[in-house]
Amino acid sequence: MQGKTLTEIHAVCYKLNPASDRSAYHVTLGHLSLRNPGQNIIFPPPSWQVCGEYINWEPGSDQSKAVSVNILWNLRDGNDASKFQNYRIYVEKMSGTNENLTEKRQDQPEYIGVAHVQAYYVSKLTVPAGTASLKFIIQVFSVGGTFQPLNDSPTYQLDVKV
Repeated sequence: MQGKTLTEIHAVCYKLNPASDRSAYHVTLGHLSLRNPGQNIIFPPPSWQVCGEYINWEPGSDQSKAVSVNILWNLRDGNDASKFQNYRIYVEKMSGTNENLTEKRQDQPEYIGVAHVQAYYVSKLTVPAGTASLKFIIQVFSVGGTFQPLNDSPTYQLDVKV
């Protein structure tokens, strides 16, 4: 299509008969994404509502812990989030006291996964000893492939259970 840019293809591939011919594949196209080159998505101001549910803490090795949590988010005021295609999830493991969480355990947020819906289940994330809080960052991606900077992205803060 003239004036459009192909940004994404999702395809499923599988062998028809693995015993007879090793090179025979069948491909089914599932999803194509096109965008206008000049089309810019304006990300909403910090108007996301983020919460956690089903929080479960387990003991780990070497005084560490493991946490499982279901993180959910949506736009406040009933705004439509359909222009956002996926969300990359990151975590920052914060040390220090709960009142002063300025010292970070690592320089960069740790990437933990991607969601195509407005929910992500974190399963048995290792939490090192001395960690006071976990800051989950949800980086929003538009259908066109642009993304919100991490500093402007919605977050969910979870204090470590003592």
